[in-house]
Amino acid sequence: MKRISALCLALLLFGSLAYAQINSGPITSASVQPASTTVAGKIETATNTEAAAASSTTVALVPGNTYGTFTGTTIADNPTIPSALQALESAVELRAVTTAPGTMGGTTSFLAYTKVPVTVNNGNLNATAAMLSNGYIEITGAGEVELIAGALGMAGTVRASGAFAVSVDPADGEVIVLNGTALAAGNKITSTSTANDTATLIHNGTNWVVIGPSVWTDGGA
Repeated sequence: MKRISALCLALLLFGSLAYAQINSGPITSASVQPASTTVAGKIETATNTEAAAASSTTVALVPGNTYGTFTGTTIADNPTIPSALQALESAVELRAVTTAPGTMGGTTSFLAYTKVPVTVNNGNLNATAAMLSNGYIEITGAGEVELIAGALGMAGTVRASGAFAVSVDPADGEVIVLNGTALAAGNKITSTSTANDTATLIHNGTNWVVIGPSVWTDGGA
């Protein structure tokens, strides 16, 4: 009997509370529990108002968060920490010189490293286009270097390794400009028979031009 009375009392109390809730209208206020927020790398407890103020002035380095805009093109706007670091790593690796000679990573404005064509020959030599692509030609015995028909941008350096005469002969009808003076068409230039006599020639689209003051002389046809 006591158990039944207690149960009835509980039901009556629950019903009264439910009735009061239904008829009390919408809730117009509620208590706000303190919120946890990450500030300056540590966990602090603050009210919602305080947390909002903190978040407006402090950026917590949380991996899932995004972090504003950037002026360049390497890092996209509003990146996460991993995506920003990945963009930096990719950019650095793209610009890094690879270990393979003659290559360079990426398509940037950096000058690509290329091997200089080197030719060593004893005596006469018929130069090729490859040798005259900024090439170096070393002659180890008296002789003559025959040039091919010149074209804009062709260039080569000829060096006599010893005390003997070396000549550079243009193609028929072509002109070499030596120390600012155009030689007769077809005339060659000749070293002074001194070791290490060197001449660098560049084709300007019209003539072969010997760069800088030179001790080489007009060797005739």
